[in-house]
Amino acid sequence: TFGLDLYAPPQLGEAAMQAALDGGKPVYVDFTARWCSTCQVNKASYTDEVLAAFKKYGIIMMKADKTRTNPAIDQELKNLGRTAVPVNALYLPGRKPAVTRELLSPAYLLEFLEKEMER
Repeated sequence: TFGLDLYAPPQLGEAAMQAALDGGKPVYVDFTARWCSTCQVNKASYTDEVLAAFKKYGIIMMKADKTRTNPAIDQELKNLGRTAVPVNALYLPGRKPAVTRELLSPAYLLEFLEKEMER
């Protein structure tokens, strides 16, 4: 498990993400940046309970770090209808991505995951 202070999903890789989706696995992407204060606050929402829910649903967690300019990340944000971080999106095979609200909490994330995964 990641643990509260060790929340550090692997860097987003398009090939790895597509392979997961092709294999029927959901992928959650945290679009973040070190200079984004809300992004840093949101990290506290990934409690052990929330991380256990990600694991229960078999969701692969990835991070898209926008600390330095990255055209591929900018394009994906645009695809999601957003222009700036924080953005957190759940990609489900065969469905449009579901985007969370901007400010996260453990209770909100648990509700979001249950709603999206039970559809």
